[in-house]
Formats: sequence, C-alpha cells, structure tokens
Amino acid sequence: MKWRGVGAIAAFAIVILALLLLLRGGASCRADEEGQLVGTEPTLRTVLLGINHNLGQVESAAGVLTADDIPRVGSTLPDGTELKERHLVFYWVFQGVRFREEKLTLNEEGRREAVGADGSLMDGVLGEWCSELEVTACDGEHDYLLRPLENIAMVYGHGVVGSPARASSVAVGLGLWREEGQTHNGLVSAAKEILEKAGRVVEREEVDGRECIKIQSPVDTEGTQYRWWVCPDTGFLVLKRERERSGTRWQGARYLMSEVSEPELFGDSVWLPRRIETTYTKRPLEGTEVVERKTVLRIETMQLNPKLDQDMFRIRLPLSARVHAGTKGWDLFMDVNRLARP
Repeated sequence: MKWRGVGAIAAFAIVILALLLLLRGGASCRADEEGQLVGTEPTLRTVLLGINHNLGQVESAAGVLTADDIPRVGSTLPDGTELKERHLVFYWVFQGVRFREEKLTLNEEGRREAVGADGSLMDGVLGEWCSELEVTACDGEHDYLLRPLENIAMVYGHGVVGSPARASSVAVGLGLWREEGQTHNGLVSAAKEILEKAGRVVEREEVDGRECIKIQSPVDTEGTQYRWWVCPDTGFLVLKRERERSGTRWQGARYLMSEVSEPELFGDSVWLPRRIETTYTKRPLEGTEVVERKTVLRIETMQLNPKLDQDMFRIRLPLSARVHAGTKGWDLFMDVNRLARP
C-alpha cells in the first residue's frame, strides 16, 4: 500500500509538471501526417487551428481580381529598361490542387475602359488594351502554361520541380493554397508558413484598430525574419505580414516587405482579404529608406464553394502552339498533346 501511494503521488506530480510545461509554451508546434497540430504552445496552436478552420472551409472558388503593380519612379531592369506600372486582371477558378488563372496585363487605357463594373472584360481587349495574356492551370495530372499572344505553350507533369504552374498565385496570395503530399499536409499556406518558419507568439498589438496576436520567426541563416499579425475577431485572418532581410548577406542594407490586408466576411463564415497592399522598401547601409515598389490586389467578385466543371482546369492547346514538354521528355509531350487538344 505504501508503494501504491508513492506511485499515485508520482503520477500526480508528472501530470502537474506536464500541465506547467503546456502553459509555459516551451516547444514549437508541429503537424502530424494528417495535418492536425500537436504541440505544447497553446496560443500558437489555437491561432494555427483558427487560420486553418477559416480558410479550410473554402474547397473551391471562382472570382475576378485586379492588381496594380507600381515601381519606384526611375527604376530599371539590369539591361537599363525602365520599369513601368502594370495593371493586371485575374480570372480565377480553384478546387483543391486544381486551378486555372488567366492573367491579363492592361495598359493605362485598358485599366480605365476594359473592365466592367462586374469584373467582366469588354470586347476587343486582346487587340486594343492588353499587352500580355498568360494562362496557367493544373488539372491534377499536368501543369500548363500558355501565352497565346506569343504562341507558346508549356506542359509539365504535376509537381515537377521547375514547373511554371506548380501552385495558384492567387490562392497562395489569399492564403488558401494546400499542397497535397507535402510537409504539413492539409494545412492552408497561411498556417503552413508560420509553422515552417518556427513562428512564436510574442505579444498582442493592434492593426487598424483591431487587436491581433503578433507572431515572429527567428532570424534564419540568410538574415531573414518573418512577422505575422493574426486577428481572432476576423476568423484568424493574417491582417499584416512582414519579411525583413538584413545583415552581411544583403551588404548591410535592410529590405522590408510589408503586406496589410483589409478583411471582409464572405458568405456566412469565411473571412478573406478584400484588399492587400504590399510595400517593398530598402534602406541602404548609408542613406535613407526608399519605397522600391508597391502592389495592390483587390477582390472584385468572389464565389465560394461553387460546383465547377472539371474541364475548365485543362488547357486546350492551339494547334499552332510550340509545346515544350518540360522535364518529362517526349512521352509526356505526346500524351498531353493527345489529351489536351479537342
């Protein structure tokens, strides 16, 4: 009986110690094979589960987004070409790992005249207002890239390294993307990034009057640090995100990328960023900080969880397109040519 009592006391002490460690939040979170978070930092775990619950409700989506890309006046490419403002329109459908994005680059007149109030394009856009059209897609088996104005098409096996269409840029930007079979399978990209960068809760701060949980990563070997401000009141949406690079790797300069999102409730329960403004600044080792570039992404229309025709994820290659097989070789070229063409 004496030893049984000692064993019970020891067991009780172990439970108390475990609870203390849990509350202390000493270890970072990780994800099991099914994407469920386990770990010993309760606040971070709650945040990541909240992000995943909110954005994980979106199994499919269709919408129109616009973007303005504004470089610093006088900015040039390495060859001396001056960078100009770009005005983009994205027509986008998404379901799991399948997606289709049609990205149009418009001139200034096209920005004013080509896009209707409902996000639809007027007639004659390609010839009169559009300087570039790029279509990327994935049907679950192959990744496609098509530039009709240049008569170029590229086809890769899905997930092949170097594929230009491995992920939907819109879905990644909105935090919705999920990579099947990758690390932390099942987590949307917004939660996955925090987990993979070893983010830790540091404090609570306000962003545009909303109280947020601030999470910060350690500085990595290249001198990069990430910070996220997550708002529990808006579905654990990331309202602000920063990436700072500095140190010897960057010749003593400080580079800061800052994203600020305006949250909006879509439907009954899904919070998405209606508008994302991203600013890129540089502070040289000697000199003042300058804004190198700014982009503004806006959701014009968005339909969540619609029923989608699976054929829309496959690119119908024009017979005249120069098709590149990517890294899979001639067999894939023949296979995709046969499947993709009507």
